[in-house]
Amino acid sequence: FVSKYLRDKFFTDINESFDKTFIIPNSLDRNQEAIIEKKQKIVLFVGRIVKEKGVDLYVDAVKELSGEFSDWSFLVIGSSKLGYDKKSLYEKEIIQSLKKLDNNVEFLGYVPNEKVKYLMSKSSILVIPSVWQEPFGMTAIEGLSNKMVVVGSEVGGLSEIIKDKGVLIKDIDSRKLTTKLRELLNSSVEIKKYQNLTWDNYSFDQKNISSLQDNMRREIFNKFNNSS
Repeated sequence: FVSKYLRDKFFTDINESFDKTFIIPNSLDRNQEAIIEKKQKIVLFVGRIVKEKGVDLYVDAVKELSGEFSDWSFLVIGSSKLGYDKKSLYEKEIIQSLKKLDNNVEFLGYVPNEKVKYLMSKSSILVIPSVWQEPFGMTAIEGLSNKMVVVGSEVGGLSEIIKDKGVLIKDIDSRKLTTKLRELLNSSVEIKKYQNLTWDNYSFDQKNISSLQDNMRREIFNKFNNSS
């Protein structure tokens, strides 16, 4: 399983011990080009433009904050479905809402992975306002690997990744998100505190995950050999 949440969900109503299962998260090496001192005043949303990702909560927060923090840029990256040009009604509504806001707000749509990585390396804050139980949350790892302050919902596997390295919001709504973002945007000290935490005991590097996989295989083989 990639997260404890997914394992626990799988075993709901199943009376089996967890000692025969393994948690092996996805991996992502730290981006060595992400340097805190070179970070710009950019807040990002990166993900599918669908209701369960909570992008409307981010848009509501940006409505309140873009004028107040005119020296910051607020960006939305993503589309409703990868490689699908036709926009959903929800996506169209999000785009129209963003177009009505200040000049420091921009919808970029689908962006290739390399450009996303570059933008993350330059940006300060990543918002992940999911309203469903994320089984893992790869975007959160991408944020941490790029030394971004990750502000996310306390849901599913997402909370396992962010933990105390970022900001978790329980029962997220637009009001709570706006309040938390305002606190961050008003405090460069708080922003740098979380940026400096992102790489502390960072455990998602390929080397670490490969080691977990090797240990898992070794344990399985040992159990098999001992039982034969």
